[in-house]
Amino acid sequence: MSYSPPASAKPFTLNVSDQDLSEWRQLLQLSKLAPETYETQQEDRRFGVTRKWLSEAKDYWLTKYDWRAEEKSINSIPNYKMQIESVQVHFAALFSENKGAIPILFMHGWPGSFVEFLPMLQLIKKKYSAKDLPYHIVVASLPGYPLSTIHPTEDWAIEDSGRILNQLMLTLGFNKYLVQGGDVGSFVAQTMNATYDGCVGMHCQTGEKFLEWSDEDPSLDAILTNASLYWFTESFTRSLHPYRTLFSGARPEIPKTNKPLGISWFAFEIFPILKSGVEKENSNLVFYKQHERGGHFAALERPNDLLDDVEAFVSKAWKV
Repeated sequence: MSYSPPASAKPFTLNVSDQDLSEWRQLLQLSKLAPETYETQQEDRRFGVTRKWLSEAKDYWLTKYDWRAEEKSINSIPNYKMQIESVQVHFAALFSENKGAIPILFMHGWPGSFVEFLPMLQLIKKKYSAKDLPYHIVVASLPGYPLSTIHPTEDWAIEDSGRILNQLMLTLGFNKYLVQGGDVGSFVAQTMNATYDGCVGMHCQTGEKFLEWSDEDPSLDAILTNASLYWFTESFTRSLHPYRTLFSGARPEIPKTNKPLGISWFAFEIFPILKSGVEKENSNLVFYKQHERGGHFAALERPNDLLDDVEAFVSKAWKV
């Protein structure tokens, strides 16, 4: 019998109102760029993006960027929302008709969103039919990030996101699953891997922001779609909550685990992850690969490479 998501997983279609689109365009038109300085003229971007880039991006955003086309692309993948405790969790998913399909939860980081995984999801759709797909692919929007909520009066930590997303997988009927994440998503993955029996292994990619932390610049459309999604969902301030605990020293130490671990290190990631260092901390490193290309946003930059790595990891980590 093929898999069907539970009734609590409500199909969702992204549709920003015409009024919100009109307001966004008006605000963008009225916005002023900061005056040019020495720092904003440096083409090597050692001080950040140039004023020239910002000016050209703003012009493109207003005259050529097509939000409705991007929205259509997002909706080409099945999207859902599910209420778990006080959180409305958004996720995109490719569910398999294969009885033995392996559930995998993918998690993005900051300042990204689930749209980072759209190129990879499209690759999976082309590579496998629903009948042949060997995985149940679930791409979650982290609580507090675009399309997933957190309650404004609740103190929220990475551990809370881990609890919510573990419950998401259990409610979907997956009592055993693997997790994959980068940046903040990797911290949530670590928490889930160390805390919940249902999470039986973890793959992380390590490689910051869309230009400085990337190998080759992502397409301007991809950058603007991510930025637009943050604006339409008023998510920017909410998305910063993990960093308060990460950098304040208040985050509890994550217990060590001997569950299977996979690491993909992309060349332009901000922090290198050496295999020898990982092996000192985890005796069950089943997959490690260093890439010559790619950076912090591997799912967006190198979707083929990331998918290949995840499939190789799953083949070694999953035990029936």
